[in-house]
Parts: sequence; C-alpha cells; structure tokens
Amino acid sequence: MAAEGIGINPHYKYVVSEWKWTRKYVKSKEISPNAIDFRNRTFNILFNERFTDEDIKDIIKSILKVETHYV
Repeated sequence: MAAEGIGINPHYKYVVSEWKWTRKYVKSKEISPNAIDFRNRTFNILFNERFTDEDIKDIIKSILKVETHYV
C-alpha cells in the first residue's frame, strides 16, 4: 500500500501496553502480545472529512491492486 502512496498504520500506536506513561497506572506488566500481533498483521486506514471522492477512489483502486498479489 505504501508503494501506491496509501499510508496504513502510519502512526497507529493504540496498544495501551506500549504507552510508556501508562505503565505506572496498569497493574499487569504484560505487553499484550496478541494485540501487538494483530496490529502488525492488519492495517487501518484513517479517513476524515477532507478526503475527496477522488481520494477514496484512489484508496479503493490501490487496495484492489495490492489484493491481486495476495489472492
């Protein structure tokens, strides 16, 4: 997807156990390996109201193009 100009998980840091500031508040010191593995094997594309119809078409086209290499 990056080769097609589509950023996926560019700054996706939503596994709480990876946030340094939460460590003093969380009783468990586990690192959530399942959540990290899932995050690393999947992707998120964050959309917002500034995306145009053309932006969405480009994203769909890129997903379909990349899909052909995996299916």
